[in-house]
Amino acid sequence: MPNRRTVIISGLLVMTLLMFPVGTVSAQECSLDADQLNPLVDVYNENLDQVPGLVKGQLSDQRIDVRIDAADGERRFAVSTDSDGRVTQFEEAVAEDPTVRVETDESTTCDVITSDDPAATFNQAYENGDIEVTGVGVTNRVKIGAVKVGVSVVKSLSGLF
Repeated sequence: MPNRRTVIISGLLVMTLLMFPVGTVSAQECSLDADQLNPLVDVYNENLDQVPGLVKGQLSDQRIDVRIDAADGERRFAVSTDSDGRVTQFEEAVAEDPTVRVETDESTTCDVITSDDPAATFNQAYENGDIEVTGVGVTNRVKIGAVKVGVSVVKSLSGLF
């Protein structure tokens, strides 16, 4: 079972649905196909009880538009969460009326999903600006900002203990 810090970070990362620890995937197998990414949704949903209320609350009732710049063109994924933060929709499509946007590239995505430590790899890519997460509209920008601050605080405090 993933540790609490990994699940906290994964709560933010669900917006990309590409970073959950579901085992190592070799670089040759890296694919942006929805079929390969669907198991990541299951891992998140199975561990939803470990996501802190603050983070889970901000991830609830969201429509997330994920854009991945790939060598063969742009890939888009539509993700929806319910009032409990559970992912209820994940499909290769442009999200209608999104509340959150996530942007990254194919190389970063493959680095994350093939990593032995996907959460750490995602975190590094996010800190480097290789993954952008933004709220759509004022309210959603504030909500996503609160999640980012919450994750940052937890990350800072985890170094103290």
